Amino acid sequence: MDKLPKVSVIVPIYNVEKYLDECLNSIIRQTLFDIEIICVDDGSTDKSSEILKKFAKKDPRIIVFYKENGGVSSARNFGAQYANGKYIYFVDSDDFLDYKTLETLYAEASKNDLDLLCFDGVTTCGNKELKKFFHKKYNIYKRKCEYNTISDGEFLFSKMLENDDYRSVVFLQFIKTDYYKEVGLSFWEGIIHEDILFSFLCIIQAKRVKHINACFYHRRIREFSIITAPLGKENISGLFVSGINIFKFLLNNNCRPETLKAIKKYILEIYKNANSMYSGLSKLEKMTIVFPAGSVEQLIFDLFFHNNESEESFKIIVFIKNKIKMILRITKKLLID
Repeated sequence: MDKLPKVSVIVPIYNVEKYLDECLNSIIRQTLFDIEIICVDDGSTDKSSEILKKFAKKDPRIIVFYKENGGVSSARNFGAQYANGKYIYFVDSDDFLDYKTLETLYAEASKNDLDLLCFDGVTTCGNKELKKFFHKKYNIYKRKCEYNTISDGEFLFSKMLENDDYRSVVFLQFIKTDYYKEVGLSFWEGIIHEDILFSFLCIIQAKRVKHINACFYHRRIREFSIITAPLGKENISGLFVSGINIFKFLLNNNCRPETLKAIKKYILEIYKNANSMYSGLSKLEKMTIVFPAGSVEQLIFDLFFHNNESEESFKIIVFIKNKIKMILRITKKLLID
């Protein structure tokens, strides 16, 4: 392209040969033509690489990188460093977009000079069994309320959380590239549930944000994916790391009282989920969750999770609130860096 693209679309890819055609077709057929499509093959061992080569030959907007497997965070970070568009957008390679998605998002975001534009999505399931199993979460990506006025990120985060409308998924976020680089956004590598920390840091620091009630994104629930895999120690570690780093932000930044209240509520939700998962592990599995010896993370993890069987007779909410108060006292002394 002779001029800089309006949007950089980043697609991390790992063993998705069954879905990759649909994903890429939904991007190259966007009504907004001035885009670049940065595909990062994260060490695929199936036919994903062949599919990428086929698409790159027929569309010069597609740029393909190949790297050793490092996980979705690594692939996204790798691709983001090459983004030239005014806005940056992340798409999961087993999902797909409505054809007017990028045109609509770009028009709205650029017209209002937004740091972040949020929107909605719909869920599609690979088979009837999955749809039945996930029926309670089938409309999870469609927010109930409207937030169509421009505000800062603190306000939107607080209001969405208050209405149970906050969704920590990067694929429902359209981000200004200058803002992305200015605040140093990146995905924490080596964990799952990486969107929790990224999405929080993305919205909470933004000065101009907005949400539109448009379901553009099609989220696929499929077998053998992170969302359908059995919950285990990787889930707990990912939630814990995210919670710790949200604590870091809380302690190192001055937020409005209503924002501070919302952040504490959010941390409570994260650790409630993590504790629920932890209680379902065997004793052996529990002992395999470790962080660097002597680290603040390991200290807090031991205080929060280990040796808590005696608390099982208490209501979980009381237990977690007490733990959070204790962690806050510790982190005030140890975690600020």
